[in-house]
Parts: sequence; structure tokens; C-alpha cells
Amino acid sequence: CIDVNHTHLPKTLDQQSHWLKTLGFSDNSIQSIWPEIISKSALSHKKNRDELIRKEFLFTFVNQLSLIAHNKDLALAVFLDFVRSARAKSTLFTLILRNQKLLNKLVILFSHSPYMGQVIASRPELIDSFLYGLHELSDDTEESLQILFEKRQLAEIHSAIDFFETFSTPLVQKQLSDTADEIARDLKKIVLKEIPQAQFTIVALGKWGSQELGYKSDLDFILVKNGEINGDDHRAAKRFLNYLTSPQRGGKIYNIDLRLRPSGSSGPLLVSVKTLIEYFENQAQPWERQSYIRMRPLEALPSWKPSLIFSKPLTPQDLAELKRIRLELHKPSNQEKLDIKYSAGGLIDIEFAIQISILKKQILPTKCATVELLSLLTKSDPLWQAQADELLEHYKILKKSEELLRLITDSSNTTMTLGGESLSRIAQIENTLPEKVFSKLLQTLTRSEQILKNLDPIHQQD
Repeated sequence: CIDVNHTHLPKTLDQQSHWLKTLGFSDNSIQSIWPEIISKSALSHKKNRDELIRKEFLFTFVNQLSLIAHNKDLALAVFLDFVRSARAKSTLFTLILRNQKLLNKLVILFSHSPYMGQVIASRPELIDSFLYGLHELSDDTEESLQILFEKRQLAEIHSAIDFFETFSTPLVQKQLSDTADEIARDLKKIVLKEIPQAQFTIVALGKWGSQELGYKSDLDFILVKNGEINGDDHRAAKRFLNYLTSPQRGGKIYNIDLRLRPSGSSGPLLVSVKTLIEYFENQAQPWERQSYIRMRPLEALPSWKPSLIFSKPLTPQDLAELKRIRLELHKPSNQEKLDIKYSAGGLIDIEFAIQISILKKQILPTKCATVELLSLLTKSDPLWQAQADELLEHYKILKKSEELLRLITDSSNTTMTLGGESLSRIAQIENTLPEKVFSKLLQTLTRSEQILKNLDPIHQQD
């Protein structure tokens, strides 16, 4: 006779299989995943005690997984990777068992985000840092770089847990952007300790500049200096980039994008403020001026004037060029496939329309997040004011879906296909049908596209 109201892990594999089936796991998972999980016995001098701890941990965690997980089989597969990496360490299992909040948070990550679950599954030692914080940076550069990498990982883990509780994208963006600021400043200190005569300032651009970093975002930035640049400055700039992208246990601290530096990818790693000023006075293209609206130095740049970006009005030719670039980015959407970011009416359209409008109206912002720029437009233009609330609502829907998509997959792809796995996972998290999620997103894109036809300067030339 098998008791389905278990309070401890059943003894035999057959009894465990029946227990797992009552919890809702599939036959395939029970047969292919569970046997390996249960076989990872404790390796210690106190084997009997540690085996009891291991089995209590497995029982408690899997029970909780079955209550929370939207995709139980996927969550069990991530849990298997965690058990493999943990190597049946009773100290780790005891730590989790004694901390119910920690256990619940791990279950949320394993069940909602295979991407974040795998981060922890591959490096269980992060749990100590998650609970007690990271070590201080040391005099050993390699050790400090690893700490900074873990700082980024922990920020993503904390923000992912918060996101699944609140679905607040502004909260995620602030947490991830603040962390990038801290890491960049710490990394600069390391470099300048090694090359004390050097000077440079980090200027955040793109999503980092506007403090809207999301999961898997690259860092867009340039390095500049007040005054003439010397050999030490160049060495320090190169070292900063090397440290930022050097392989650590688990990956790079950040991926970077330097295409927005003057003269593009072929330009120097470090430029003087004087060179930057001359570039914007004489050479900067309309799309570069648009991009630099989100420029945010991490330290003061006294000789730089943000108004330089707005010193020239946008001409009809400029708007035509900006339109050409935008249309090249577009990806089609239909009744079976859409792209949250690149479809007409998507995130790129909304963000670029707002930025180009700011540039065209020569509004000098103090903060440059999309929502803040939109607020400035509503104060200066009745047409924007009339439709801003609806456009903002569409933007929030798309941003939430983008972050969800990045958390449930291991890529930065923003495409959704009707019948696709990523769409099904989002529907499970939102407790609805995939068809309803897809329909809502398609309607959002369509309505956003209609609104932007009345607001976007590139359409006002038609």
C-alpha cells in the first residue's frame, strides 16, 4: 500500500515514481530525470546523517516545485543540474532547508526562468553570496574581477525574483543599471591603481545611459578624457575594456558595444572631450545625435555641453535618413509571428519616435529614460499629450513581455511564434492561453503603430 500523503521521501523507486505522478510530473521526467536525482548520494564521513538530510531536501524542494512551477518537467530538469553541481553537499542542503524564503526563491527561479535557474544550478556557491553578500574587492586583480562578475550575476538573480513578484520593469531596469554603474566604477579603480597616472571618464550610452538595462543587455559606452590623451591613458582604456570582457568562471563581466564612439568601430578606444565636441559640431550623423540623447557620464565632464546634440535642427533629409534606417530594422508581423522589439509599433518604433521628437523639438532632457522623455513631450505638445497615456500602456506591455522572454529563454531573441514554446511559457506565467497572449501583443503592436503615425516625425514627411 502506498501512502499518497507523504511527509517524507518514499523509500523505493516505484513508490517515489507514484509520488511524483501524484504531484503532476510526467512519466518521461519520472523515468529519465528522477533516477539520476535520487542516485546522487551523499559523499561524506557521516553518510547516514547526510543521506537523511539529502533526502529531506529532495522531498521538500520537489514538493514545493510541484506547487509553484508552471512547467514542472522543465523545472525538474533544472533541479537535476543543480543537484549535479551541488554534489550532494549536506551543508548546502541544510542551509536551504533552514531558510524557507531562500527555498521559495530558488523554486521560483527554477520554475519560472530556466535561464536564471541555470545560473544558480551551474554555480551553487553563489547561494552563500546571495544570502550573506559578496567579499570586498581584494588586491588580487583576478579575484576582484571574479567578484565583480558575481556581483552582476547576483543583481540579475535578485531582480529576477523581484520581477516575478511584481512584474515591474522600471524596478528591474534600475537594479541592473545601478549595478552596472557600480561595477564600472570599481573596475576603473582597479585599473587606475595599476596605472595611477592615467585618466578617463566612462560615458554610458544606449540602455545603460538611460538607466534602462534589461537582462542580457550589452553595455554601450565610450571612454573620454578632459585634456590631451597620452600613452598611459590609452593603456588604461584598453585594460578597462579587457577586464570588462575577460572570461570569468561563468562568463564575461559584460558584453560591450562600442559602435557609438566617434568614427564608429574603427575609431580610437579613448577620445578627448575636444574631439567629441568637434565631431558633433561638424560630422555627427542624425542617428548619432539621436543616440547621444541618452548620454550619461558617470563623472562630471565640465567642458562637455549636452546642448551640442541639439545645436542643429533636423532637416527633411535627416528625417528621411532616419526613416530609412528604421524601415531596415523592421521585421514583419502577422497572425502567426511577431517581434516585440522590431515589428512595426514595437519597442524600437516607440523609443525611436520619442527620441527623434525630442531631437526635433530641441528639448534638452535632464533624465533620458523613455518614460521620462515621453513626459517631456506631453508637456510641450498637445498631440503627444492626447495620446501619451495609451502609448505608454502599450510600451509597458511590450517591455514586460520582452523581459519575460529574456528570462525564460537563453537568448536575446524577441520573436514570438503562435504555437512556440516561449509563448506557451509566458502564457503559463500569466495564467492564460497562448492564443490570448499572442492576440494581445498583436493588437498592442497594431494600435501602437496607428498612434505613432500621428506622432512620429519620420511619418510627418509623408
